Amino acid sequence: MGKKVLSSILIASLTLPQFSFAINPQNESQKQEKQDCYLEGMRAGELDGSSMGVGVGLLSGGLFSFIGWAIGTVAYANIPPKVPYEKSRHYEGDCRYDFDRGYQEGARKIRNRNFHSIAGVCSLGWFVFASTAYTE
Repeated sequence: MGKKVLSSILIASLTLPQFSFAINPQNESQKQEKQDCYLEGMRAGELDGSSMGVGVGLLSGGLFSFIGWAIGTVAYANIPPKVPYEKSRHYEGDCRYDFDRGYQEGARKIRNRNFHSIAGVCSLGWFVFASTAYTE
């Protein structure tokens, strides 16, 4: 009886993985297609986002120091960027949704990095200026 159980487990373990591998290529190609649309959107967003956030960071951190940096973070850095219609018009359905999501994530990441870098440097400059002005 033990040999029959062992042989049936061995046969089941040899046949079940083959069955699951037969289903995987279709699912894998669908995942790959979604991932490509998302990555294309992320690359486009990172490219477009490279020019965003610098002016707002300079104004908020340069004029109002740490308070401006905090207000800018709440008011500007948390707003998702809009996807230009020209970039996503040739995508349809789920691929367009994935492209839009990737674009927003990529553009937001680069825009926020630019914003926080500039606002932080300007706020630090104000802090250094204020600390040296009061010591003399």
